[in-house]
Amino acid sequence: MYERIAKRLARACGCDVPDILGPTEESDLEALAGLGLPESVVEFYREFSPMESLEVEDARLWSVPQILEENRDFPPGADIHELGFIVIGGHRDGSVYCVDLGADGTNDPPPIVTFSGVVGTGGHDRDVVESQARSAADTFDEFLILLSKGELPV
Repeated sequence: MYERIAKRLARACGCDVPDILGPTEESDLEALAGLGLPESVVEFYREFSPMESLEVEDARLWSVPQILEENRDFPPGADIHELGFIVIGGHRDGSVYCVDLGADGTNDPPPIVTFSGVVGTGGHDRDVVESQARSAADTFDEFLILLSKGELPV
């Protein structure tokens, strides 16, 4: 399903798909699912995970180890993932891109939102965090396409 998008991403980076994207180990896929990422997103990483941070223009899609580390150990990911926002990438200006799982954690396909600068968690209140989000893409597929074109909002 994601083969065409993977080719677009590779072209945008001036590489071939096998040079920058590859399958993810099952244990890492389980860890992604453990963060709450829906199957529609995990499916991309199953076959086409960035081997390192994939950068187009100034936007980055992180590798699975980077996603896991960000959402476990570093703000804002470690502060907001329990509220249903899973950080999957960033921008050189410090903004982050997040999968928005929704208040009940069931958005599938989930929209992608962006946060600029420091995200105030309001004592871990989803409404406070959500008020700081801006739409980046209606779906993960659209996010990947916009990334491949260098057209992601920040």
